[in-house]
Amino acid sequence: MKTGELSRLEALAQLIAELDRIHPNGSFDPESLRAEGGMPDFVTTKNGYHREFGSAARLAVLALVNAWSNEVPSLSIRVEPRELATLLRQKVADLHAEGLFSDDDGANLNLLDLEVHQVLANTNTDFTHSFPAWGCKPEPQKFPSP
Repeated sequence: MKTGELSRLEALAQLIAELDRIHPNGSFDPESLRAEGGMPDFVTTKNGYHREFGSAARLAVLALVNAWSNEVPSLSIRVEPRELATLLRQKVADLHAEGLFSDDDGANLNLLDLEVHQVLANTNTDFTHSFPAWGCKPEPQKFPSP
C-alpha cells in the first residue's frame, strides 16, 4: 500500500463515521447535507430505508474500493472497480441501516468481508466470447460462370 492511502479498516471506519453523521440515531438529518447542493445521492437498503451519501461518504467509498483492490488482489481479478464500488456501497448501506455495525472496526470489516464474499459466492458469471466474421478469413469461393 502506498503512503497516504487508507487501509480497508481505515476507509470503512471513515465511511461508517460519515454515515453516522448523516444519519444520527438511524434517521436522516437534512441539515447534515444542506451545504452539498445538487441531486441527492442515496441507496435504498434491503429493509426499505435510504442511506444518503455526501461528498465525504463518496470519497470514503472510493478509498474503500481502492484499499479493497490493493489488499485483496484475488477479488480485483473477479470484480471490476465500478461493480465493486456498487457492491460495497450497497452492503455498507444495508448493514448500517440494520444497525449491525459496532464500535469495533475489525469486527465491522469482518462482517462486510463476509457479506461481500457471500454475494460473490452466489453470483454466477458466464462468459461468451464472440469473434467477428472478418477474423475468420474464409477462403474465397470460386463458382463456375453460367
